[in-house]
Amino acid sequence: MVGLFASRHGHLNILLTRRSKTMRTYAGETALPGGKMEPQDVSIEETARREAYEECGITRNRHKVRKLATLAPFLTRGNLIVTPVVFFIADQTLIPRLNAKEVDVIFSHPLPRFLTGPFSRSYEIPWFSTNVPYRMFEFPSKHSPIVGFTADVLIEVAVLGYGREPDYERKAEGQLSMREIITIALREASEFQSDEQAHRVAKHDLLEDGPRGTLARLLHALSRPSITWSFSSLGKLFLPKL
Repeated sequence: MVGLFASRHGHLNILLTRRSKTMRTYAGETALPGGKMEPQDVSIEETARREAYEECGITRNRHKVRKLATLAPFLTRGNLIVTPVVFFIADQTLIPRLNAKEVDVIFSHPLPRFLTGPFSRSYEIPWFSTNVPYRMFEFPSKHSPIVGFTADVLIEVAVLGYGREPDYERKAEGQLSMREIITIALREASEFQSDEQAHRVAKHDLLEDGPRGTLARLLHALSRPSITWSFSSLGKLFLPKL
């Protein structure tokens, strides 16, 4: 779950967690709430809502936590395909309830920082068998650095939401798109036998006025000094125009 909420200063904050130090993987690292789809989940949205509730106690009430967009999938260095789902947390009275087995801290970070920096460092790594460089970023935060896949997702959300590229060079020279990376990874996996199959699985077409349009309208509303956040105003803001 990419959980956004309005700050007092008129911009968006991101809800982040620090994974418990007893976790088997990525212990003590900054992460977005989320996890693998379970058999009972009817959609990726339901997976995101369930995981956020289990990890952080974020209500599954659709009026209080409204889905904004499903982004194109990312491939992690652990070879997992992850599809981020963006939500707006409209109820400012929500009180998180931590699952201490998975999360030891919940904190927020301003979304604009992923466009303007500062970031602690950037570095390039060869991506799997392609040996093509992929640029990674590390952003400082008040609890633990925001790195890797989490940083990638939040840069993308900021780019979509604010409608512009970051102030820094986002990609390495010759860096492949995430869709190209996923296509290559799927083609190399034994269960995908052809380029056509891999491309079909990797393809993730979005409506022209999908996440970019929705998030842009949210940010436009945030820029109005008299905006009052409520479900009714969000409903008017995000209902499709006929």
